Amino acid sequence: MDDSRDRLRSVGTRVLSDWLLVRITAREGEVLALIGQGLSNKEIARELTLSVATVKHHVHHILEKLKLARRAEAMRRVRDAPWLASPVESRAARGVADR
Repeated sequence: MDDSRDRLRSVGTRVLSDWLLVRITAREGEVLALIGQGLSNKEIARELTLSVATVKHHVHHILEKLKLARRAEAMRRVRDAPWLASPVESRAARGVADR
């Protein structure tokens, strides 16, 4: 039983460290934060004064970088770990990467 817990912990740590290393741009971070608030592409575009096509482009890259298939997964991830929406450099500055 302990062996399977250790394996699960190891996998969880690897996933967490993968997320810590994901390099999202400042704009992608803004889009991801708004996805976490449940905003649609149109609402995000209005909030950030971007075109809907540009928001879709950012969402595509966010999902690709986080290795997620659906927008709803990104929303759950950012709600569980709000620091995902910040660029990796600012995460490191806040000490998130040291956890």
